[in-house]
Amino acid sequence: RNRGLARASAGARDQATSDLSEAIRLNGRDAAAYTGRAHVRLARGETDASLADFSAALGLLPQSTAALIGRGHAYVVKGLPDLAIADLTEAIRRDSTEADTYERRAKCYVRLEKHESALKDRNRAVELDPNDVIVRANGAFRKMVELPQSLVEGQPWSALAASIQADEHFASLPVTGQGTIHREGHAIYLESRTSEIPGDPPRRLLLVRDVTAARVADQ
Repeated sequence: RNRGLARASAGARDQATSDLSEAIRLNGRDAAAYTGRAHVRLARGETDASLADFSAALGLLPQSTAALIGRGHAYVVKGLPDLAIADLTEAIRRDSTEADTYERRAKCYVRLEKHESALKDRNRAVELDPNDVIVRANGAFRKMVELPQSLVEGQPWSALAASIQADEHFASLPVTGQGTIHREGHAIYLESRTSEIPGDPPRRLLLVRDVTAARVADQ
C-alpha cells in the first residue's frame, strides 16, 4: 500500500492503481488503500469507480474525513451537487479549517443557484455574539489572519485586531465595513457586510472579502 501511495503522489497512476489493488486483495479492510486508489481513479477520469472506492473506505472507516472530502469532490465531478454538499458539509463539521472544502461546496451551491450560500462559503465568514466575541470563524478567515482556531474563536474582535498586523480601521470592520491588514509589506484591503442570525440573543454573521485587486486598479 505505501508504495502505491508513493507512486500516486509521483503521478505514476497505472503503477499506483496496480499496487493499491494488490494491497486491497491482500487486505480487504485497508481503508487507506481504498482511499488512495479512489483518488487515482478520479484523476484518471474513472469517476464511478472512484465513488465506489471512497464509499468502500467510508464503510470501513466512517470517521475518515479524507475519504469524505474525496467522495464529495467525486460527486462534484459527477455532477451530483446535492450529494456533494452533504459530504462536504459533514467534512466541514468535522474540520472547519480547510478553505478548499468551502470552495468546493460553494461551487455546488452555485450549480443549485443557492448564491447566498455560495457567497458565505467563498467569503471569510465570522460569527459574532452580541458582545462582538467571535463564536465561529471559517477556514478562509483563519487563513487570512494567519491564526489557528484556538486563537480566533472565543476572542473579542478587538483582541483579534490587536494581535495581527492591521490598520486602526480593522478594529471597526464589523461596523464600518472597511479595513486593511498587512502581509510581507503589502496591504490587503478588506470590505465586509453583516447580516443578523436569528436567535436569543441574536448573533451577527460578518462576511469579509478581499478587494485589493479592485482597489489597486482604481488607484
